[in-house]
Parts: sequence; C-alpha cells; structure tokens
Amino acid sequence: MSVMTSLRRRAGWLVLAAALAMTAGPAGLGAKPLNPNAPKKPPPSTEKPKGGPAAPRLARRVVVVSLDGAGAAELQQLWRDDLLDEGGFARFFREGEVASALVPVDPTLAAPNHVSLATGAAPDRTGIVGNHFHPAGAPDFAKASGFDFPIGAETLWEAARRQRKRVAAVAWPGIDGSEPRLRADVGFSSAAGAERDPQLLVLKRSDWQAAAAGAAGAPRLASPSRSPVLGAHVALGGASGVAAAEFDLYAVGRTGDGQENYDSVVVAASIPAGAAGGGKAGGARAARAPSVANLEQSEPLGQGQWAEVIFPDRGGRSACWVKVLALDPGLEEVRLYFTGTYRLQAYPADYAKDLAESNLFWPGPPDDRRLAAAWHGQPGIDLDTWTEQAARFAAFFGGAMRRIATGRDDWDLMLGCIPVIDQAGHSLLLADSHQSGYSAARRDELARARRKVWQAVDHELRLLMAALDLGRTTVVVVSDHGMAPVHTIVDLNALLRERGWLASPAATAARAMPAARAARATPALRAARAAAGGGGGAGDGIAAYVIGDGGTAHLYLAKAAAAPDAAARQRQLLELRDQLLAWRSGDDTPIERVLTRQEAADLGLDHPNSGDLILFANEGYAFDPGPEPSGAATVHPASAYGMHGYLAAHPAMQGVYLAIGKDVKPGSASAAVQATDVAGRVARWLGMGKPAAAAAAGIGGR
Repeated sequence: MSVMTSLRRRAGWLVLAAALAMTAGPAGLGAKPLNPNAPKKPPPSTEKPKGGPAAPRLARRVVVVSLDGAGAAELQQLWRDDLLDEGGFARFFREGEVASALVPVDPTLAAPNHVSLATGAAPDRTGIVGNHFHPAGAPDFAKASGFDFPIGAETLWEAARRQRKRVAAVAWPGIDGSEPRLRADVGFSSAAGAERDPQLLVLKRSDWQAAAAGAAGAPRLASPSRSPVLGAHVALGGASGVAAAEFDLYAVGRTGDGQENYDSVVVAASIPAGAAGGGKAGGARAARAPSVANLEQSEPLGQGQWAEVIFPDRGGRSACWVKVLALDPGLEEVRLYFTGTYRLQAYPADYAKDLAESNLFWPGPPDDRRLAAAWHGQPGIDLDTWTEQAARFAAFFGGAMRRIATGRDDWDLMLGCIPVIDQAGHSLLLADSHQSGYSAARRDELARARRKVWQAVDHELRLLMAALDLGRTTVVVVSDHGMAPVHTIVDLNALLRERGWLASPAATAARAMPAARAARATPALRAARAAAGGGGGAGDGIAAYVIGDGGTAHLYLAKAAAAPDAAARQRQLLELRDQLLAWRSGDDTPIERVLTRQEAADLGLDHPNSGDLILFANEGYAFDPGPEPSGAATVHPASAYGMHGYLAAHPAMQGVYLAIGKDVKPGSASAAVQATDVAGRVARWLGMGKPAAAAAAGIGGR
C-alpha cells in the first residue's frame, strides 16, 4: 500500500488507507489507489414537478453477474499490472466495494457454487454435491447432473417471486426453464448443443465454378470483381432431424494487377433451411452451381475476417459466423470456418423477439476441440480465432443482459452468467513446466490470450453499468471458483480395477455372491493385491466405483456388493481411505485428502448424494469422470490446461466479489466474502426476506 500512503489525502483518508492495508492483505487491492474525490451522487430529488404529483419512487433493483472461473488472484494481478483498461472493473475498484476474495463452497465446481450463491446454503442442504454425482437411492452407476438436479433449498429467484419480485435470468446455472421452480419471469438458459455443428471446410480449385451472369446468380458487390466471379456450394448438416443449412460461396478479386487472383470470399445463405433436401454435411459440393435464391450475404471477406450470416430458419431466423482462415490467390486451398448454428429458448415471446431483432443469436462457445487439434498438427483453428470467439461469446451475454436492463421494466432481480473466463482457464492456463507443450514463450502467448478474454469481459461490464441506473440498482459481480494449472489425470476407477476393487454393472451382482467372492479371493489374487499395496482382510469384499469432477471425486460402494453389516462396511471404507491416501504415482502424491461422508461434514458435504468417500486432488492433478475406467492407464497427461474442484482453502480456488451502486459504500475494501453470504446480501439490497435456507441458518445480509 506504499503508493497509497504517498498520495496527498485528507486526514480522514489516511485513516481509511491504514484500515485497508490491514484488511486487504497480500491479495488485496495492491498498488491501485482508490479515488477519494470521486463525485458523490446527489440524493434523489423530492421536489414536486410543477403541475403534477411527486415523481414515483423507483423500486430497488439488483444485478448479479457471475464470471465463471474468475480467480481473485488473477483479477488483482491484472489490476495491479494496469491491464484492465476497458473501464468495467475500474469502476468497482474506484467507486464500489472489492473483497479480497470470495471463498467458494466445497467442491469448487460450477453447479454446487452457483446453487450456494443463490440459496445461501452449503451442498449438505442443497444436495448439489458436484457437477456430476450419484443420486441417493438410484441404481448403482447412475449419474446425475448438478445443473438440473432438484435443489434442496429455496433459491433467490424463488424467494423473490414468493415476495412479489420479478426475476430475469441470463444463463444462470440452475435456472433451466424446465419447470416453474426453475424458471424466471424473463430470460433463457444455456443453449444445448449445436443444431448444426461447427465445420472447418477446405476447398480446392476444382470445387469452384463460374458463377452465373446477372444479379440472380452472382453476389451483390459494391465494386466489381477484377477477376471472374467463381462460386461453390456448401452445406452444414443438421442434427436430430434439423435440415442442413446451405451456403453459396463466391470468390472475388479486388486487385487490379491484371492477373486472375482472388483475395476475398462472399458468403451467402442460399436456401431457407428446411427447403433444401439436406446437403452433404460439412463439405463442398463441387457438382452443384451456386443457387439463384441468395437471401443474405456477407461483405467480401479477406483472409482473417469474420462475417455473421443471418438466414430464415423454420419460421424464425438463425445465424452462423464464418471466418476465412486461409485464401490462396489461385484458389488452390481455401479454408473456411463455420461456427455452426444454435437454438436459444428465450422467454417470454417478446424477449425472444427482441433478441432476434437485435441480432443477438447464441454464437456458440470458443471451439476448444479445434484449437487443440491445431496444436497437435491437425486441421483446426488458431489462437486468434479462438480468442475472437470468446470475445463474441462474452458480448452475447452482455448484450442479452443490456436488452433487459434498457428495454424492460418487468424485473427487480437479474441473475446473469458470463462463462468465458472459465473457458479460457481450462484451455489456456499453461503455467506449469510439467504441463504438456510447456515453454516460456508459449506460456506468455497463452497468458496474453487469457488477458484478452478478461478485457472482453471488462468491456461488457462497462457497457452494462452504463445501461443501469446505479442510483436505484446494486450490481454485484461474483465467481464460482478460480483456476489452477493441471498436468495429469488420475483414473481412480482404473486404480480400483488394479486393486481388484472395481465394481462394474456386469460384475456387481456376481460380486455379491459369497461363492464368487471366495473364488476371487484366491492366494494368487491376494498376493497380487498385496504387491499392489491392496492387502487383504476387509479389502477382499470391496466393490466400488468413482465419479470424478476435476479436483474432486466421489467414491461409492456398490449396493449390490455391500458388506452385510454397518461395522464391516465402515472397515471397508477406512481401508479404502488409507490405501488411497498411501497411493503414489512415482514420487508424487496426487491425492490430498480422503474423507468419509461423515468426516466431510465440516466441508458442508455430509449429504446422501455425496460419495461414501470424498477425495480431493492436489493441484496439478484431476480425476477422470468415471464411473468406469477410461483406459488401461491409471494416470495420463491432461488434455486441459486449467482445472478446479480442489479444496476451497487453496488460494487459487478463491473467486471474485465486487459490488457497486445503491447501498454500497464507494471506494471500500473488505475481507473475504463467503459464497453463502451472497444470497442474504442480495435479499437485503432488494428489501426482501432471505431464501428460506439462508434465513434459517442466519447467513449473510450484513
């Protein structure tokens, strides 16, 4: 805080600076000074306008924005390095409240934490113990998603609607619209998969034909092509009965060098999806000339340029983004990337119409798979293309929230999520020399790309706050967890198989038979287990499987092979716990903690949905999803670069908390905020009662 104390301030601010130095700590506000001279907002006017009654008092509003995967340490470092200059985060640091961190609940995963943020309750109350888990009472090996599993506590949106408040939800995890309890008054949930998958198309010179003369068969160009216009036809195949979307491509040349050279491509939606007979999915159809029914077309696109092509689709409209990745002047190779199309289920109908008329179509997430393919020397997309997709994804969520903020009066609470920082962490957090492909140069390249994603979010926050009346609105920005580098995947089900303890659908019933169990417990098998560290005794009757979630895993004893009494079952669990804690991968210790469900009560995980054992990995390691082995190896290199799910006490797992607007003291810092505090604070700002679980526990609302 030395920079702060060097500034000339009034005496009162010197006292505040000292207090901030004590509370912020090493992860606090750093070298960025607060602004004590920021203009104060005038109090609301009570003067009656001439010739009429007093202006009505406007209701309070609260906007909660979750930046999935945003870590407190990374935010503070970017701020100290003066790399967040879009004006969004800056307003919070200068005019709002910034906590040193938001401490998530365990496990540090998206589903449990978004539910805890919205309920004020830990997973032992909500039942959401992971992104995926085995639901209590279900058959062995059943796997539930924490994003759509029934929530065992009242949520903010339920409490608000119960108290006659109106709720908007923009892709907030847990509000999927599938039933009244999981639906807001206005909004949408995340789109499912692509209706037409993204495609990387490679066209050769033979795929292009002369375009028909005249306006009907050629693109509309502001200036004529200097080379003969050539055309090709491609189609994006649809899934689940969705018809292919068909596009005409036109190669044009705008250089006057006297040669037949091409420097740009026009992309046109050719036939309404559904009117065509379904084209060759994801490829060029050289035998077909361009259609004469062009509906929408892009400007000429040079290499590296994008265009959004919007076209009629099943009574509405769809959109597909297209980028020219490579363009040989002789058309020997033209590479185009189509992002695919998606169907967004927004509600009510007037909001869905507003999004479409504002050209806010779900653009799809950045393409992790094709970025990784390019890194492995296969056809894919480059890092710039991935980063541009991430920025566009952020802009979509920001735009959808602004349409509610500026175009609608029917909301009091808005819950929104921008997931791109999480995606950047998983794909780009190359920071550990143990990670595959690590080099200092590549580390720095990916760090610059992650910074661009943060800056894109910074830009969206600035636009959102500019669209809101902060005199009546409180804006709070949170995250569900941070991110840590990962280099190795541990397949616990393969480890159980190695020890002879793996349950499987085929073997579980046989394992429950005493004769079969005795047959397996031969001296040779006992010796093999002992050599592997499995030993004998209680371990002979164990049949278990694991559902992994990043740095967390739930181990379940198969019901069909359960020990005959509680004491024997407890012995099995304790042996498993000790064996797993003692396991090593070479000289490394991948597993940090193994807890019985009862021992996990201190972490808020003593719930029937939790595993009989709950495991947490050390940073650098993550668990395979399960519930069956994914291959022969117990450990293998991670395909992702960033992971979470580790214990919430790890600094890298701690999220962000920023607030600004009504009832927030300008220029204030605070100690860490618990994730379970947020629902109570939001309820207080809205002037309503807390959700039932938070109220019963006396949580939040300070």
